[in-house]
Amino acid sequence: MTVTANITDVMAGREAGIGFLRRPGTRRGDTIVLLHGIGSNAGSFEPLFGTLPEAFDAIAWHAPGYGGSRSVVASFPRPDDYADALLSFIDALGLERVTLVGHSLGCLFAGSFAARHPVRVSALALLSPALGYGVKAGETMPETVQGRIDELRALGARDFAAKRAARLVYQPEAKPAVLNAVREAMAAVDPVGYMQAARALGAGDLLADAASLSMNTLEVERFIEALPDGQGWRIGIGLIGLTAQAFFSEDLVQTAVPVLTRLTENLSLSSHLGALDGQEIVYLARRVPNHTFASNIRVGSRLPAHAANMGRIILAHLPPDKVDRLYAGTVLKAVTARTPTTLTQLHAQLDVDRKAGLAWSEGNFEAGISSVAAAIFDATGTPIAALNVIGHAADFAGGARHNQLAVEVAAAAREISQRLGWHASAAPRAASNGG
Repeated sequence: MTVTANITDVMAGREAGIGFLRRPGTRRGDTIVLLHGIGSNAGSFEPLFGTLPEAFDAIAWHAPGYGGSRSVVASFPRPDDYADALLSFIDALGLERVTLVGHSLGCLFAGSFAARHPVRVSALALLSPALGYGVKAGETMPETVQGRIDELRALGARDFAAKRAARLVYQPEAKPAVLNAVREAMAAVDPVGYMQAARALGAGDLLADAASLSMNTLEVERFIEALPDGQGWRIGIGLIGLTAQAFFSEDLVQTAVPVLTRLTENLSLSSHLGALDGQEIVYLARRVPNHTFASNIRVGSRLPAHAANMGRIILAHLPPDKVDRLYAGTVLKAVTARTPTTLTQLHAQLDVDRKAGLAWSEGNFEAGISSVAAAIFDATGTPIAALNVIGHAADFAGGARHNQLAVEVAAAAREISQRLGWHASAAPRAASNGG
């Protein structure tokens, strides 16, 4: 069922140079402020207005440079610049404390605001957050960010929207009305405002802002977890889940999931996408077949990289000295008798995996369970993730089946890598380091 707000209940306004849409609430003091993503505007929240309790005063802003709102001054702004504009906007509306809801790029602005003005935020919700790239002033923008700017300049807003809109909608062919709304919103962007926002995306670092928020709140929400030795914190499953959603709306997971889905359908095996986080592999996505055996690993789960084959295949394509630094002074714990427990053993296993181009596991992590993993590379040849398929050992039995798995898993990883800008001439970095 699609719920659409009654547009007669929504008013347009402008305060402190910021345009906005507002659906007044029936109870004073309960205000939700909604911050849209990079290719959108306040209108994207209109359907949500009709679903919120009538008590809430709901306000969606047109971010600086969008919908006629005054642009930020800096040509290369940071999320803090948008947080400053948000503070002026909230002050002009006479709001003391608000529930702040960010979507995608809007999460960077919401996180910056909450970190700098915590007493003004009664609650914070981050939906499919863009994490930012942490680019310092004067540094080169990441290729994915600069690519957006260059593409917008080359195509113009309408053709740019026509090219990108379908990437932002799950199963766009089944949702023509949603796709059209996304396309029209993106076509309406002001090129200068969009380029400023893209640079703020490059400069942003949501995790750094999150680190300055209340530790108790973050731990309750499982955004962070105490380290086993009690001497600090690490990213928790809650934030990993949000991270995976963020990736889903952008490059890596959005690109990978259709390929994983097809791989699972073709092989009748569970498939996963994972990325390296320190000495652990973190699961970002999974697809399961429609039969009795299906992987029970959830998005956000962590496994030791030296023992899990997605971790092994990423490590295999890193420079050996980087692997040495990563595991310096670390005791490699055995999961099974097949787990490497010394650096010498680990490098020997990584050599085998690298030469094969795949990391096979036949009961290496769990008795009776087999899997095979392949690395995913970015445009520079850096291994940024891996995928695998997993099933009962019987599902991997036989030479023909073994060859089928090798071909299809390698092809799936290659397809994702190519969609992320990798090409065969971009040799993996480990190869240039004697790896």
